[in-house]
Amino acid sequence: MPQYRVCWTSNLNGIATATTAERYLAEFQASGAQGLGLQADAPVTEEWLQRVRGEDGILAAWTVNEVTVARRMAALGVDFIITDRPGGLRREMSGK
Repeated sequence: MPQYRVCWTSNLNGIATATTAERYLAEFQASGAQGLGLQADAPVTEEWLQRVRGEDGILAAWTVNEVTVARRMAALGVDFIITDRPGGLRREMSGK
């Protein structure tokens, strides 16, 4: 099914250490995934996410229910926010 893009999903447990961050990056690259679904409270950096994204990757954050977390994920450059409350979160993000 080559018409579908496939994302790797991980909570990125322990990614705060440089060694673990590099291990996760190597696992992601070896997986053949075209994107990453990450737990929103994972302590990732924008630089690390851009390395995962590469040329054309997808970044999605889950489960984002607080506007402060949504804004942090947006600032990190994620493409999708997965939430239990899309309407309310969208209103809070737009300030309406």
